[in-house]
Amino acid sequence: MVNVALLFVAAIMYVSAVGGGIEILGPFVLKEPLSWSATQVGYGNAAGCTIFLTSFLGVMVFRRYISDTSLILIGMLSFALGIYFMSFVTATYMFYLARSLSLFALIPMPTIRSLLSQQVPASYCGTTLTSLQLALKFASLAYLPAFTKIYQRTLGWFPGFVFTLSSIITVLGMIPICVIGCRSPKRQRHETIQGD
Repeated sequence: MVNVALLFVAAIMYVSAVGGGIEILGPFVLKEPLSWSATQVGYGNAAGCTIFLTSFLGVMVFRRYISDTSLILIGMLSFALGIYFMSFVTATYMFYLARSLSLFALIPMPTIRSLLSQQVPASYCGTTLTSLQLALKFASLAYLPAFTKIYQRTLGWFPGFVFTLSSIITVLGMIPICVIGCRSPKRQRHETIQGD
């Protein structure tokens, strides 16, 4: 139950950080200093879509070598670095550089759901995942207006403040995952013993 609660907390914090940060990214690129045109916004959205592919490839490659908790931490760290760099973007090339740091940002949530399903009996799996989705929907009712208000109030002195805040929330969301990693049994390496 402790692991389930920690996964819920981590998921809510991460979804809040990602949802709030990406929600503000739209208005952010339209205003100064970027002042993008509709064409540039399209290219920016296309760059964001490549994260789906890189996250998928990341899961395929990393899953063979590292645990689920490490996989989640890689994705969270990737997003935290990318969105923090976005705070200081003043030119188009910097935007794409910031997005390239978030190549694995979509790994955490599916992996959290997978890890969550392993923590409960099979008969409770559906109920647990539905409860998580419900909690994330309720969280969106709080973080979307909150991030919008913060962006409006900080637009004059630091337009990227919400991205820094999003990065901080992501880093805080990594703490429950680290705790789960410490609580989980380590994989044991088995050596083949050859007979005489």
